[in-house]
Amino acid sequence: RTPPTSPEAARTPRPDPRGSAHSHDSEQFRRGRRAPRGSRCRRCPPRKRSKQPLVDRHILLGAAGPGEVAAHAVFLDGLPLGRVGKQVLGTTQIEFGGNVIELKPPWQRISLRQAVEEYSGIDFTRYPEADSLRARMRQQGLEVDPDKNWAKLVDELISTCVEPNLIQPTFLFDYPASMSPLAKSKADKKRVVERFEAFAGGMEIANAFTELNDPDEQRKRFTEQLAERQGDGEETWTIDEDFLLAMEYGMPPTGGLGVGIDRLVKI
Repeated sequence: RTPPTSPEAARTPRPDPRGSAHSHDSEQFRRGRRAPRGSRCRRCPPRKRSKQPLVDRHILLGAAGPGEVAAHAVFLDGLPLGRVGKQVLGTTQIEFGGNVIELKPPWQRISLRQAVEEYSGIDFTRYPEADSLRARMRQQGLEVDPDKNWAKLVDELISTCVEPNLIQPTFLFDYPASMSPLAKSKADKKRVVERFEAFAGGMEIANAFTELNDPDEQRKRFTEQLAERQGDGEETWTIDEDFLLAMEYGMPPTGGLGVGIDRLVKI
């Protein structure tokens, strides 16, 4: 492979990572392509909800840095909304959608598996294949897209059953690796990754994860997605070799956090 700093690489047009050529089958990938060798910020918007242009729906605050220090601090203490509420309104309690929301930390923390089972009645770990999970969702009376893969079905459970019930500030953590192909696996639980999302007022307001910096593992995940997606009728895409090559050159431990400012203002 040609090093990215060579004259040949400089003359070669680089495909837009947002285009179909590298449109990876993951809501996490759509939230922002990572920058090898660290990054000051990145786009990391909440899950899609409407057909409006992305730029019109999400005003973002992003941060990335060494390891997961900043994101870990947020996970322990909560977003600094309590302090903001105190300064702006004189209280940490706000009214939104007919509910009183307490912004003062610590915020509730629930594993994704626990939350989905509590609000949908489905333990998705018992249905490791898309067909079995789809059948279980139909038993629960849910409308299911026959073309969605397993990861997208779990994401649908979050959007439909879990998210509307998370009125008080809540962190969900322990996301499956197949839902988060850019996130680093937990040392003691290889099937889940170091990622959390924050919710309040029945909306997702933040997403954070530790960046995967193992090029071999990243290639393995992309390859699995490519094999899973072939023949599903969606856009054709290829593995982003430039991205993997840059990771092979070296990427330090990195973590990032993205916050939907428009949703915070709405609340």
